[in-house]
Amino acid sequence: MSGGRSRTRLLALIALPTVLLAACGSGKEASDSTTTTKGAPTTSTATTTPAKAAGSSAGAPTSASAPEVGDCLEPMTQPIAGSHQLPAIVPCDEPHGGEVVSVLEIPAPTDDTYPGWGRNLEGADEQVSACEGDGDAPGQLTEFLGSAPLTLTDAQVAKGAFGAYAVTGIQYATFIPGPAAWQAGERWLACSAVLSNRLKVPSSYTGTLKGALAKPGSLDEQFSWCKQQPPDSRDTFTVVPCSEPHNYEQLASYSAGSNDTQYPGDEALGALAEELCPALSSQATGKRSDDLPDGIGLGWTYPLEYEWSNGDRAVRCFAVTEDGESTGGIGMGTAKLAS
Repeated sequence: MSGGRSRTRLLALIALPTVLLAACGSGKEASDSTTTTKGAPTTSTATTTPAKAAGSSAGAPTSASAPEVGDCLEPMTQPIAGSHQLPAIVPCDEPHGGEVVSVLEIPAPTDDTYPGWGRNLEGADEQVSACEGDGDAPGQLTEFLGSAPLTLTDAQVAKGAFGAYAVTGIQYATFIPGPAAWQAGERWLACSAVLSNRLKVPSSYTGTLKGALAKPGSLDEQFSWCKQQPPDSRDTFTVVPCSEPHNYEQLASYSAGSNDTQYPGDEALGALAEELCPALSSQATGKRSDDLPDGIGLGWTYPLEYEWSNGDRAVRCFAVTEDGESTGGIGMGTAKLAS
């Protein structure tokens, strides 16, 4: 999780002295760790096709056989979504946690070392890039979800910002065969869109994620990402859909530097967040965050120096209920203070 210095702002701008989650989504993030879910796009070599319509029943492939485009995946917890081993296939007319967007072939490795034990898949960079994206070119998942990077000015990029995205409970996932199937010669990667907007309870939805992020400010509430965190706690929180009471809703995120960038300092990170978060949140919500309900403000977090040294570059922009709780979301136009 990334944190940020406390920097109180007047009016609708407040900065948060809390540990906050990376959420995923049209880009990035619905994570319960310091890792920001990749949302960058790229060119692809495989054809992206729509998911199977709700009401159809997927077959029953397992990790021993390749899934098919449109297969629906079991409800997701963070460990399932973050693992590279293919979840169970379930009928699409039942609540499910994700969809297979494309199936890519992984070249046979020079040895039989299983590539999926760690955070990154070894030897599948081209396939992961085609799925998730790389740089400014849209990847298969971006095309499927209908999302696009948020716009940064040349001046903002010159200050170190890049990779800006709207944030929802939807994240990208890449699954490969289990170890036994890998040893038997299976070499595929299932490029998938999944929902993970709860901390411990499996997340599920009905229908399809296709086009779910196509129109800013009109997110379906079942795909939202919010959290409830006591005001005096940095570590205790519950991630929930925005339809449930909460006091934080992540709207947008961006990276504040590359892996080689030296820590720019709290003041520089805070100043850039103050400049970017209102503009990026406005883009992400179809300008809904420009006129927030009374009692809700904007806030942001940025990495502290020790977090930066551990590789965290994510700055996260939030709608914050300043006292009490809210229901609904800014991103859906349904936010209101809880009674």
